[in-house]
Amino acid sequence: MKLLGRERNRRGLVLLFAELICVLLLLPGCFRKAELAASFEGRDMELAEETEGQPVYRSAQIPLAPGVYQVRVWADLGEGQTFSVKMEGEDANYHTLRENGVIVFSGEDYLEFPVYAVDRIPSAYLQFWFQNVGTEGLLKAEIYKTGQGNRFLFLLALAAFVLLDLLLAFRRKILEGKISKRQQTVVWTLIAGVLLAYFPYLTDGFMLGYDTTFHLSRIANLTAALRQGGGWPVYVQPGWLFGHGYAVSLFYSDLFLLLPAFLYGNGFSLMAAYKILILLVVAATGGIAYHSFYQCVRDEYAALAASMMYLLMPYHLVNLYNRGALGECMAMAFLPLVFCGVYLLYTQDVTGASYRNYKWYIVWGASGVLQAHVLSTEMMVLAFLFIGIVFWKRTFRKRTFWQLAEAAGIALLLNLWFWLPMVSMLGADRYRLQEITGDAIQSGGVTADMLLQTFPRMGNTLFGVQSGAPVQVGAAALLLIALYLIWAFRTGKGNRICNVLAVFSILGIWMSTRYFPWDALARLPLAKRLITTLQFPWRLLVLAGPAVSLLAGFFFLRVKELGGSAVRTARNILIAAFWLLAVYHVNSIAFQAPAAYLYAAEGMGTIQVGNGEYLLEETALEQLRYHGPAAEEGLQWSGYEKQGTTVWVSLKNTAEEMRRLEVPLTGYRGYAVTADPDRGDPVPRVSEQVGEHGDLILEVPAGYQGDIRIAYEGFPVFSVAESVSWISLLALAAAFLRKAVRSAASVRHRSTPPEAATNK
Repeated sequence: MKLLGRERNRRGLVLLFAELICVLLLLPGCFRKAELAASFEGRDMELAEETEGQPVYRSAQIPLAPGVYQVRVWADLGEGQTFSVKMEGEDANYHTLRENGVIVFSGEDYLEFPVYAVDRIPSAYLQFWFQNVGTEGLLKAEIYKTGQGNRFLFLLALAAFVLLDLLLAFRRKILEGKISKRQQTVVWTLIAGVLLAYFPYLTDGFMLGYDTTFHLSRIANLTAALRQGGGWPVYVQPGWLFGHGYAVSLFYSDLFLLLPAFLYGNGFSLMAAYKILILLVVAATGGIAYHSFYQCVRDEYAALAASMMYLLMPYHLVNLYNRGALGECMAMAFLPLVFCGVYLLYTQDVTGASYRNYKWYIVWGASGVLQAHVLSTEMMVLAFLFIGIVFWKRTFRKRTFWQLAEAAGIALLLNLWFWLPMVSMLGADRYRLQEITGDAIQSGGVTADMLLQTFPRMGNTLFGVQSGAPVQVGAAALLLIALYLIWAFRTGKGNRICNVLAVFSILGIWMSTRYFPWDALARLPLAKRLITTLQFPWRLLVLAGPAVSLLAGFFFLRVKELGGSAVRTARNILIAAFWLLAVYHVNSIAFQAPAAYLYAAEGMGTIQVGNGEYLLEETALEQLRYHGPAAEEGLQWSGYEKQGTTVWVSLKNTAEEMRRLEVPLTGYRGYAVTADPDRGDPVPRVSEQVGEHGDLILEVPAGYQGDIRIAYEGFPVFSVAESVSWISLLALAAAFLRKAVRSAASVRHRSTPPEAATNK
């Protein structure tokens, strides 16, 4: 056995050395600078054909080697003039030449977009369609070969090697007998469940849900903001709304988007970066759900059943694909941690040595939910306030209460950098959010026919049995609740935790329907704004999912201990039905939804703001366009430059009164003006008012002349919140490190024989 172990170690070292060599060979290419492959001017374009009476122009042809290219376009367009451009190739299709092309709008003087060449293309060219302008509207177009293709290969190889090493380490532990058959079953079943949930994205395309383009725009604009050196955290993403900027990052945390933004900026297409994020979210949902539920039921198979029901719940799949609700999906990944922490604090011995550790499930779970989705956070807080009231005797046990208070306090401090600026901004201005959440929501609930929908179909709409998606916890979950209630009533073998979970599951499902009196509750004092922010009652299925999944775990455990042959048979039939329905649902999504191919953000435009909740009330979205500053009479401007949300401009006010300059930036509160510090006269300042379309207005004093810089700096409370969060995180890290050192020292002390200690 020792010889066999040494041989395995030798082979492992050889493999690691080979992987290291491969990675090092790929590393130099990652720093390759962009190289000019071709350059064209508008006058170089040749008329190729006419399509529906519209002339089509082409550049000269060039060969493309495999890699990632960047097309840079400079334009000079007047009012109402536009042109579109894309890369084409002889004998090339979307498999080998991957790009979406772009439209250059009036007022837009520069644009760039990526092109992905998967294989060698002997003859490629740029193709243009001009609208209300000739080729003179194109000043110049350049094609650059970038190093992003090398970075793509490097990251891909690194990920493949890490995955291979993990699989080999897992195999080695199996051969050494360190992983039981039950644990192996759990691992392979979890992998199968994750792959099943992810199956619609195991293709070269993907599907566009209701909010998919919104989240893709978040990723792309975050990438652009970080490239422009704005630092982290980003508050206003600059690329939205024809370059005016959108404060989505202030209201919707970008923390979990850092990975896809990094991938998109390093050779992965936007679609690929999004799909990788979804894979990680699905894997995290399955893994976190299993770990959390196992801490509650303490049985591998019961926890596995619960986690699979949660992972493959129809509403979870609807969020992933039909709705494209990325934030809600990420929140669902962390919710089981919160359920686990609350369950352990309420049910375990308060005098136990590990009792104080249970709060960390709430800390990390609540932090994850908050960073993923604010509305899910609101529902989570309300749900656990309700639980705290129902079980008030346990809530106000001294040690339980303080553990809950500590969990809430730590989570608030760690996430202060996000939620305090958000709250500050909500109080600083008026947004469309207030208009959208001002309506009744009861009519948007699930109907009875949708709730009982057995065979889900992808369809083209969100609602309706015939063509809509199943906005529900699923037929298997409803059958599970019914089976438990019948079994518990007839045999009396139910227990308190199952009864509580059954009640909470039914309550959560009922609250998701239009039969729950939401509109009546909204008429109560202070309740309307709180209730209507949910927008749709069926969001409550996010909370019903963990409850019914935990019920599955505890019920299956109860059946294992006390059930007879009849209920065991019913349980097995239910498991088979659950898997068959999940396969049917995923299959219908994969093969009935039309495939989309989106490689770069430029092809989507800049106004994919969803419902536009974070727009200022004064913003006229349909009238926004690219434009320069607009000055009142007597005010002159020159040398205008814009990078992200920062603007440099020279001003000269020849009037005897203050004059205004309208700057093409969305007029959020928090913009600051920096002028020459040596000047003693009054300097321009940001107005309290905004322009006709919500643009930022600068008030320039009479006689002012000089250069200024306008940049988004937020409020002082932003910096305070960031500092507190960093200090809290570092303090926690130091505490955990200190605890780990003490634990290691204690283990060494216990393992030291008394004789050895005496000799020392």
